[in-house]
Amino acid sequence: MEEATTPEPVCAKEALDLLNCVAASPFDRDTCLRLVDALRTCVLHKVRWFSLCCLFSPPFSFEMNGKYRTSQEKEIPS
Repeated sequence: MEEATTPEPVCAKEALDLLNCVAASPFDRDTCLRLVDALRTCVLHKVRWFSLCCLFSPPFSFEMNGKYRTSQEKEIPS
């Protein structure tokens, strides 16, 4: 019998590496920018849609203007 495993989220390693970089002291901007590029490359090749639906209720989406909105298009104060 095979054991069920939870799949690793797409681009998880790249995202975690970037988060650890920006939290590091001293901050190494060049390294973090390289990691931003690595995360972007991963996202462009593996991700079609981001959703925060499982973290909040009701579902939220992120718009390019930096505001969060619900699926009913009401603006959420930041």
